[in-house]
Amino acid sequence: MANFDYPTDTPIVTEDGRLTIPWGQWIQRIHNLARTLQDSGPSAQRPATLLWIGRYYFDTDLGIPIWVQQVKPTVVWCDATGAPV
Repeated sequence: MANFDYPTDTPIVTEDGRLTIPWGQWIQRIHNLARTLQDSGPSAQRPATLLWIGRYYFDTDLGIPIWVQQVKPTVVWCDATGAPV
């Protein structure tokens, strides 16, 4: 299953009305994604977890939005022009 594909082959709830594990995990991934869309702060507090190419962060020291350009071997953040920041 791709990271954000929902588990189509699994019921959403069990017979007793509880959320199934695959759906609970999917909801947690979506929650984490939604949380990252609101991230902002100083350069020194840029996220170090839940990183992927294209992940957004508003850098309040720079006053601009930035994105993850590279994750491995080191994390590289860039501005809208593609310049590392």
